[in-house]
Amino acid sequence: MSIYDCDDPDPMMRRAEQRLLSALSTPGLEKIVCEYFEPESSFAGLTFDFLGHNPPNEITPDDLLSATLLDKRWPPLAVRKLLSGQAAACAELLSRIDSGTTIWAPQAGQELSNADPLWKELTKLHGVGVTLTRKLLARKRPMLIPITDSIIRNAIGYPGKTWHTIRYCFEQESIRQAVESLRPPNAQDVSLLRIFDVAIWMLCSKSQDARKARERAGVPQDSCACRRPEK
Repeated sequence: MSIYDCDDPDPMMRRAEQRLLSALSTPGLEKIVCEYFEPESSFAGLTFDFLGHNPPNEITPDDLLSATLLDKRWPPLAVRKLLSGQAAACAELLSRIDSGTTIWAPQAGQELSNADPLWKELTKLHGVGVTLTRKLLARKRPMLIPITDSIIRNAIGYPGKTWHTIRYCFEQESIRQAVESLRPPNAQDVSLLRIFDVAIWMLCSKSQDARKARERAGVPQDSCACRRPEK
């Protein structure tokens, strides 16, 4: 059994499920998710997922550029290592992670465990850290690995168990249906995890663009699902 398997969810996971269901049913949320994916908007939109060349078992310049669209910068040394010196090692580690597994599939726990060695390899690179690693892995395995920035982690509210809790929540059909109901017509090929990330980010982000989008859609600025993690 993988450490990401959860046959017996604890109370914090169940509370996260209810909190997310409430957030995902916020009136007007579908409007701001739709705006995020509009080609003329100021957001990353479809570009993060579909920019350029994205082979399943290779890290490309397009992958690195896509991650920068989510407000992070790659250090020059890390770029050189990922595209040359450590490219083969990263490709081998990527090949161990199935590209067709969804986070709610029975084998997802094992596939998330298979991602751990690549996670460790990437976070060892000078100046990369966990945030860029999360975004790169989400680009490479969009159905399996969520983007877990501070906004998502706060919305989940379970420090150190974010992947575990998201996996548990997505195993619930009610969560998957709630996320699917927010999918814009032009985002049919976007993973359910990415729709979820966009929904929570647009609801909770303090960025000026997200605030303006909420204002245009009539979504109250205090509808955020984030909260301080329980201790």
